[in-house]
Amino acid sequence: MQVFAHAGLTFAVLVASNVAWAQAPSKFPAAVQQHLTSMAKMCRESGGIPVNAPEAVQVADLTGDGVTDYVINEGAYNCQGAASLFSGSGGSQMSVYVSTPDGRAAKAFESGAFDVKLDNASAPVKVLVMVGGQLCGQRITPNMSRSDYKGCWRPIDWDAKSRKMQFAPVSRVRPV
Repeated sequence: MQVFAHAGLTFAVLVASNVAWAQAPSKFPAAVQQHLTSMAKMCRESGGIPVNAPEAVQVADLTGDGVTDYVINEGAYNCQGAASLFSGSGGSQMSVYVSTPDGRAAKAFESGAFDVKLDNASAPVKVLVMVGGQLCGQRITPNMSRSDYKGCWRPIDWDAKSRKMQFAPVSRVRPV
């Protein structure tokens, strides 16, 4: 067993190529735990074995309140034997859970993505989602091939009033 510490959160993960994730680490809030447990169940039901995938969950303060929030990148989830279950040529799903004042977490954003990364250069930490085509501000025509779509890193912004995140304006996209 290996113990990881990140942003004030410590959790244990079984580390071995053939050791299954019995369930997600229990230090996560219930909503995050439920999302990860659901993925593990889907993996097993598809004939796969959920294995250590620490990069599937990233933790950081995304709202500026000093409390840890959670980004789940389903494309980084490791389901041995059913690898394409959560990711394919069209990308995968990603979700952001923000901590609530009562110590829980609530889903604040969800989108399809080709990748997800955290930009630690600012406070609060920014989530960057790799997307393509119209989400990058590209004008798409009916006869345009998908291979002609441009990719970009698009930030998502926190709206404290709605307690949701949303894509930042297209003017803030970054090239891939």
